[in-house]
Amino acid sequence: MVSGSDRVQIENQLRQQLQSVSEWLVDNKLTLNLGKTDSILIGSKHKLKSSTNLNLTCNGTSTDSAKCVKYLGAVLDQSLAGEEMANGILGKVHTRLKFFYRSSKFLDIKTREAAGFSFDSVSQ
Repeated sequence: MVSGSDRVQIENQLRQQLQSVSEWLVDNKLTLNLGKTDSILIGSKHKLKSSTNLNLTCNGTSTDSAKCVKYLGAVLDQSLAGEEMANGILGKVHTRLKFFYRSSKFLDIKTREAAGFSFDSVSQ
């Protein structure tokens, strides 16, 4: 992670960092899979309107620039608003509630109460 006042400065710092990581990996007989490497430019919505995507290359291979990335299970978007992650969570909850609603007529009252209680405790 690097920070800077303009895109060119950020690209130069990232290029140096990426080259250092690549050299360290080669020295330790490891490889960098640039096919799985994404770059993301994070900033305010106003600044992102005037900036283009990052153009990074390492050892002649360019990295993909993304609008959002998944990092340790969390979805990060360019403005760190969390909209993508919230939409993903809402989609999963909707799917599970739909399944629960469809299968509830096959469950006895005790099981329905227990399942309903578990949904309540998750939402608190």
